[in-house]
Amino acid sequence: MLVIIAISDLEEKSEGGCLKVPEAEMASSGLSQFRNAYVHVLEYNVDRETHSVTYLPRDGVKGRFSKPFIERIAKALAENIRLGRAAQIVRN
Repeated sequence: MLVIIAISDLEEKSEGGCLKVPEAEMASSGLSQFRNAYVHVLEYNVDRETHSVTYLPRDGVKGRFSKPFIERIAKALAENIRLGRAAQIVRN
C-alpha cells in the first residue's frame, strides 16, 4: 500500500492542516525552485502499488526529505487521523 500526501506552495489555513517545509528540506527534496512549500496532512491518498496509476517507479527519485522531517509529517498525519480530521481517499 502506498500513502500519498500533497505538497503545495499554498498554506492550509486550518490549524494542524500543514507543515511548512524548512529551507534545508526544500533543497534536499528538489523543491528549492519554490518560495514556500507545505506538506498537507488533512487529506491522504491510499493507493495499491500493483494497480497504481499515480506512482510510477520508473520515474526515479527527484529528491528526499530527511528521516526526522518524515517522522514529523507521519506524526502530524497520524494525529489528524486519530482525531478524525484527516480525509482518506482510496485510489484503486
